[in-house]
Amino acid sequence: MAPVYRLAEVGGKIYTDISSYFRLYQLDVSMNAEEGSVNQSTIQADDPTGVFDIVGTRRLVISDDTASSSNTRIWDGYVAGRRVHRGDSQLTGTARVWDIDLVDINSLLALRVITGTDANRPAETDVARVQWLYGSNENAHITDSLYLNTSGPIAMDAADYRGQRFNQVLDDCAQASGKNYFVWWREEVAKLSLWYDFASSTSYSSPLRLSNVATEVDSVLTFAISPDTELSRSPDRVNSGAYLPFDGGAVYVQNTATANSFVRRDANMPSENVKTTAKATARANRYLLEMNTEEDVITATVQLPAAQVNFIMQGMRVQVKASHLPGYGTLFQWLRVLNRSVQQVSEEFYDVKMELSQPYPPQVIVAAAATADHTLTCCNTVIVDSIRNCNNTAVLAAVSGSTWYYEARNTQHDPQGFTGGATLWRVFAGSSLMVDLTPVPGSQGAVPPFSSVPLQTGTFGVGVQPTDNFLMTAGADYAGSGGPPSANECWEVKLYRLS
Repeated sequence: MAPVYRLAEVGGKIYTDISSYFRLYQLDVSMNAEEGSVNQSTIQADDPTGVFDIVGTRRLVISDDTASSSNTRIWDGYVAGRRVHRGDSQLTGTARVWDIDLVDINSLLALRVITGTDANRPAETDVARVQWLYGSNENAHITDSLYLNTSGPIAMDAADYRGQRFNQVLDDCAQASGKNYFVWWREEVAKLSLWYDFASSTSYSSPLRLSNVATEVDSVLTFAISPDTELSRSPDRVNSGAYLPFDGGAVYVQNTATANSFVRRDANMPSENVKTTAKATARANRYLLEMNTEEDVITATVQLPAAQVNFIMQGMRVQVKASHLPGYGTLFQWLRVLNRSVQQVSEEFYDVKMELSQPYPPQVIVAAAATADHTLTCCNTVIVDSIRNCNNTAVLAAVSGSTWYYEARNTQHDPQGFTGGATLWRVFAGSSLMVDLTPVPGSQGAVPPFSSVPLQTGTFGVGVQPTDNFLMTAGADYAGSGGPPSANECWEVKLYRLS
């Protein structure tokens, strides 16, 4: 199906379909999800009768209505500059072509200057400050905060933000905490949403995987990345010292380990909203934690069906394996999508080009063995609502004191057996839930085969005891109802030693 272009009218609540002015297979638009940065794109409209007009700063959304109903929106943002000319086919009379520059939705973060007296903030945490900003009069657009992470608040000095912009306050908070921030469209509630969370967060995950290993590609859950997939590994961010001028002085901190591993090099990191030596030192030390390794950015393109074009969005994390890239060829690793470009190549398919970054700290240690150290199997062959002890205490005794990467697969699934899903747990000391692997989606009689359930991955190790075990439950929605049996529901877990 052709993309649908909708332009906001005055007031922004009514949208007009202007799709007829745009040619098929010319869509090529990009969006960012990195520290509020704004990506720019250009689209071209044919105006054979000279009646088309488009006003700058109006919101434009581009969708494919054949995509998943929970996420049809390919691009969201605002109209910027326009250029009008004859073009290759509009050559007579009033016929013309419009080249329309676009800026993505993150541009709204810089629309407003903060003027209220409430912007003179007391000493508070970054979380409290972002929550105030989210509820401020200057925020008229972002009305959802699903991924505003309130954990690990960082103390910040009092600061007067009057005269600064919305994005400048967000950036000050992010500099203190190390969290990323961007705007995204949450379609299930039809609201713009604020992401304020760590890049290493487990939130906002793609259901797909990307690989260049042919035996892993099924074009259902695992899709092939292009042969030109490239790793850019740069030392530009590596610094062993941080000089941080602030309102009241300056501090200088060093990391000798970074200097020994690379070279002694300093970064100048002025922070005008910091007022005290203690907060300046804390911020400088946080910078050094991020500047002690080289930065990896992977550029890759994947071709996706129209129905799945938005299954990988900017800002999501996605599992990636690239056999030709150092450190990325052994295990799937969670990488965060910094930006995404979408190009229509036919009525059925889109090319999605991404820049992907490994979060800090890395979520998979690349030195893990290629062959699993242990493989565990857990099957439930009794009735629903049962709990099956997988009898892996000997294995967990062996892994005690180490850190492990796990891969869990649902290897056998009875779609008639339950509605609630099958969940594999790892329990701590025989009782407390410690790791809950994502359950199989359930709907009696309409459950997809186990092959369509994503591979579950992660790490564990802290507090592992010889009395730990793996347990499996099935059919929670049938509790007490005497539902049908859940036959041969099985999980396989592979464990790789990391430390």
